[in-house]
Amino acid sequence: MKSVFSSVSVVILTGIQGAIALLPADAQPVPASGGTGTQVHLRDGRFDIDGGQLSGDRANLFHDFEQFNLDRNQIANFLSNPEIRNILSRVTGGDASLINGLLQISGGNSNLYLMNPSGIVFGPSAQLNLPADFTATTANGIAFGSNWFNAIGSNDYASLTGSPTGFAFTMGQPGLIFNAADLELSQGNQLTLAAGTVASTGQLSAPGGQVTVTAVAGGDRLRIRQTGHILQLEIENPVATGSPIPWTLPITSLPELLAGEARLTGTSVAIAPGDVAVRGVNAQTATLSAAGNLISESGQMLTTGDLTLQAQDTVRLRDSVSTPLAIQAGGDLLIQGDRAIDILALNHPETPFQSAGNLTLVSDGVVSADSHFANGGQFSILNLANEPGNFVSLYDPIISSTGDVLFGNYTGVALKIETLGSIVGGNITITGPDTSLVGSDPDIPILTGGRALILRAGLPSLFNPPNTPQTVGGATFTSFTPPSSSGNITLGNITTSAPSSDGGPVILSTPGNITVGNIDSRAGFGSGARFSVTYEGRSLTTSRGGGTTGGTGDGGNISITSQSGSVTTSSLSSFATTSVGNGGNVRVNADRNITIGNVNATASGEGNGGAVQLRSSNGSITTGDILTLVPFNSGNGGAVTINAATMAQTGDIATFAESGNAGSVRISASSNITAENISSSTSSSSSSGTGSAGNAGNVTITSTSGSVTTGILITQSSGSSSDGRAGNISVSASTSISINSIFNRGSELGSIDLGAENISTGDVNFFGGSEFSATVGSSSQQQSQRQVDPSELPEDVTGLNPARSPQISEETVQIEANRRREFEDIIQPGFEREFAAAQDIRYTLTAIEQQTRTKSAVVYVFAEEDQIRFRVETGRRAIETSIPESRASLLAKVEQFYEDTQNVASNSSADAASETAKYLYSVLIKPIEQKLEEVGEDSVDNFLFSMDSGLRLIPLAALYDAESGKFFAEKYSFSIIPNFTSTDIRYTQLRNFEVLAMGAANIEDAAASPLTPSPLPPVTPLPAVPIEMYLITANRGGNFFLNQDFIFSNLRDQRNEQPFRIVHLATHASFVPNASEQSNIQFWNDQLLLNSDRLTQLQWNDPTVDLLVLSACETAIGDTEEARLAELGFAGLSLQAGVKSTLASLWRVSDLGALVFMHEFYRQLMSESVPTKAEALQRTQVIMSNQNMLEQSLGDLQQELEALLRNEQFSSQFASLSDADKTALRRDLYELNALLSSDDDESRNQLLAELSHPSYWSAFTLIGSPW
Repeated sequence: MKSVFSSVSVVILTGIQGAIALLPADAQPVPASGGTGTQVHLRDGRFDIDGGQLSGDRANLFHDFEQFNLDRNQIANFLSNPEIRNILSRVTGGDASLINGLLQISGGNSNLYLMNPSGIVFGPSAQLNLPADFTATTANGIAFGSNWFNAIGSNDYASLTGSPTGFAFTMGQPGLIFNAADLELSQGNQLTLAAGTVASTGQLSAPGGQVTVTAVAGGDRLRIRQTGHILQLEIENPVATGSPIPWTLPITSLPELLAGEARLTGTSVAIAPGDVAVRGVNAQTATLSAAGNLISESGQMLTTGDLTLQAQDTVRLRDSVSTPLAIQAGGDLLIQGDRAIDILALNHPETPFQSAGNLTLVSDGVVSADSHFANGGQFSILNLANEPGNFVSLYDPIISSTGDVLFGNYTGVALKIETLGSIVGGNITITGPDTSLVGSDPDIPILTGGRALILRAGLPSLFNPPNTPQTVGGATFTSFTPPSSSGNITLGNITTSAPSSDGGPVILSTPGNITVGNIDSRAGFGSGARFSVTYEGRSLTTSRGGGTTGGTGDGGNISITSQSGSVTTSSLSSFATTSVGNGGNVRVNADRNITIGNVNATASGEGNGGAVQLRSSNGSITTGDILTLVPFNSGNGGAVTINAATMAQTGDIATFAESGNAGSVRISASSNITAENISSSTSSSSSSGTGSAGNAGNVTITSTSGSVTTGILITQSSGSSSDGRAGNISVSASTSISINSIFNRGSELGSIDLGAENISTGDVNFFGGSEFSATVGSSSQQQSQRQVDPSELPEDVTGLNPARSPQISEETVQIEANRRREFEDIIQPGFEREFAAAQDIRYTLTAIEQQTRTKSAVVYVFAEEDQIRFRVETGRRAIETSIPESRASLLAKVEQFYEDTQNVASNSSADAASETAKYLYSVLIKPIEQKLEEVGEDSVDNFLFSMDSGLRLIPLAALYDAESGKFFAEKYSFSIIPNFTSTDIRYTQLRNFEVLAMGAANIEDAAASPLTPSPLPPVTPLPAVPIEMYLITANRGGNFFLNQDFIFSNLRDQRNEQPFRIVHLATHASFVPNASEQSNIQFWNDQLLLNSDRLTQLQWNDPTVDLLVLSACETAIGDTEEARLAELGFAGLSLQAGVKSTLASLWRVSDLGALVFMHEFYRQLMSESVPTKAEALQRTQVIMSNQNMLEQSLGDLQQELEALLRNEQFSSQFASLSDADKTALRRDLYELNALLSSDDDESRNQLLAELSHPSYWSAFTLIGSPW
């Protein structure tokens, strides 16, 4: 690595030597006629300086010089006496002082102060021979209490008594101090340089004393504080009165001195006003602080006590190939860069950052720490609020600490931390191996071989100890060992996943407690890493996440063992993302209690779901939801086994296979068992193959000494062409059994065996053609399902009600058939599919309610010539109602509402609910509400609307209930469906799935081609698209592709490589008159016509895309045949594209509006408390419509934008953009960030008012399944 600092030495010294060469032959200190009586006498090359003016207490002697220059071999000798404590000199001629000789004091032990606001330069031959402290400053005043020693003008010397208390820099840009010499004081003294800019390529030494280097901004004042033997300079603003006389003479800048810019050669880093650039420091204590940047390359900063490096901007530290960077403190080491810390020092790994005491890095910006750190106290990375701070490392971070280690989030290459104490951190994201690591560290093969994380706490000794030097400058280091802590490890989420290779290993080791969030080691191509945590003694706790492995091969197995303690985690996930990979097995064994969040062992295709085994030898087991699913193709669901010594409590348990066999579920405990819904099921649609379902698994629950309480128990096999076998359900308890309800469906029904003293259930539902067998207590029944009579069952069974599938009327069946035919013209043959029979509507709604806690209803709306007619199907009944209203009048209102809602200026945000919004609510929603309330179904909170022509493009979310004062979106979630049986109604929780995002900020102009029959029309640019896609994939995970990478073939290939469940297209999509010929999705260089065969090539139905998002759509509306085709295209989009659900806009929303909306929508989609896509949309619309909630959302977005701007990997994140586009994007980011963070109340209120208008949030509509 080239030494940039040695280069700047050459650059600066060339200028300085030139400046010194221009000194006159008689260069000397020249007294000024300022009334001090300063005299200079030349004796044998030595300038004796006497005279001067004494203070009233005779402790301070003041000198006044017109110029103060020394050539090589010249000596300036200040005469003193034992009574004089301080000698203070000012230079008033307006020229910088060039000192290339010796400064000394004779006759007394006085401190020496040299003040020249025009600048001070110490040449390479400068020396100090002083008995006490030395201070050089470019201030224009030195304070003595409320009195000032002015750098220009008159002074009341008699009043300047005591010791100096501060410095004032009242000019716009204070002068500089440059040092090219080795300036050294005698033992125990203090060396201070205070200026507007300080650059030192020489050595600053104060053995046993203190070095203080400070660069300040114009207008600042430094206050001197003496704490024991430690001198502290603190910045404070000068008061309006009591300031020194302003400096009006020239101030020499560093570029002027060098006749050019002072720049670190070989880099883009210039020495700017306010910067401190230092090469060498040797002292007992040292403080270097800069109003701008603090810079050092190959510096040697060594202290036997505390060392502090501070910058109001950035601390930038580098080593070189030839010379190490040595930052070593015998006490505490503090490095603080308010805006950033940038450390890259890996050429000499044997020379880490070292401190015998605490080592602390502090910044509100990016902390880039590419070095090794070793300390004998606590290691901390903090922000300016003294909270844990984030850090990154691109190459090689290793931390060894005797005390505790504390930090916020970490992003970077393989990380190793070892400590005798505890480790407390935030989220950890490992981006690659540590390829630069060499040496004897035994962990090198792990750290260099992959995305590894090694954290060891509570160690008896360190492999990489803080080997601080024993002596520096004759002083001795004293290392200490802090009090030992418990050796716990506490972290947020851990991610070692890789997009194109195996996920990395995670090694956590401590005799204490481990508390972490999610552990994610998924792989893009290859198997997920297998990670294990084995420890003795205390407990393991993970929160928020747990463990995740997975890849295009198999998901990695997760094994956690506590030999004598308990285990507490959040989510554990091990899944495969391709069509052949298996979900990994999850095994947790503990001597005591096991507490786990959700468990996911899913396979995406023909692979099998992983098995889940939880065993506690002497304790209880508590879990969240457990999923072992195969949602596509022929793989088998995994088995779930829970065995607790005492109590067992679980959330929902689901083992599912589309056409393979579902796994079994076994729960056993000696005490009480409490479970939510338990399902072992298969369900095959005609779009996934033959439509034949596999067999369901058995559900067995046993409590030997307690009770059993569960939600719904489901064993079902449901295929569109034929059902498989249902599983058996066996529940036994020593006291009581309470079950919400039981569903048993298959070509061959399973048996039901309930054994306890007291048994209580809800409905027991059988669906199938065979007989069923039920054993309750000592009684046994075996009957054909059509002949079961509840009165024949034992009396001790409360509520056991065998119920056949609720019958659907012929009218609903006919409505479904008619609606399907209406859409057939726009549905391609390849997507003809039926996911359920009309007879299954109520069964499906009931089952979904149990899975999501959301009560849904299907609403068919008919706009007839003289009435509006409604038919509503709930899980229990059909409801019909109508109101008198002509079709023509209704459609006119709908068209007016559509236009009004788009227009922000049509009504203020405070009165965004137009009269048409209230009217349409009263005729389209209120009759349904009233009828549902009449029959006791008013708890419905989600609607699936199958609308008549002319009504499919209503922005329903913006309808307004004048009675309750709420928008429709504040009361209900909803989706638009063509009809129920053509909608993929299988429930999938999307919280943990990644996103494939593509889009274009600018569409390329293209001529006609075979792919696009006519030239592409000009389209409006979408400049926020790169930001939108980056934030979505950064938060959820996934990949995004911009501009020229947004082409049809790449979209197809990316989905083939990894079957993303969410596809986000930030581009124009049009649903226009003559929709069958013109409706399209716009790509970078062509259009995808929605009626073309190319749509089938995307194979979004194999495996199924759960959610397609189009963030910039435009749609026509009206009561014409052409408009009817356009709305059919919109409402049938999910059906046509082969996806479960589509989120699209009815009209084009502004770039900013779409960005804000999508940022919030994906946050809601990730929330643990949001079970469905429709609810995520509803919550987003509620937040957007409420200015207080919107302001919080904008604040969160602004913080993410600011982090993106500070991201040093900004350019690589947008590698596909041209340099010009990157520059434009960064500019747009700054402008957007400034807009969102504006302190201007009027501008902010205007922004909130505009974005909360329904135009920005009601356009987004969910098409297809709401689940």
